[in-house]
Amino acid sequence: MEYRRHDQPGCGGCLLLLIILVFLAGGAPLLFDFLGVLVFLGLFLLLSGV
Repeated sequence: MEYRRHDQPGCGGCLLLLIILVFLAGGAPLLFDFLGVLVFLGLFLLLSGV
């Protein structure tokens, strides 16, 4: 029998788990605030050239 090695989830898997935990902790308003912070942080890093 051949065993296959599965890679660990990358940033997407960790981000998905974090989003689920935020949603369970604070509901939709906290989730939207969290996603907004991520979007603006990504835009800031992209535009600042980091």
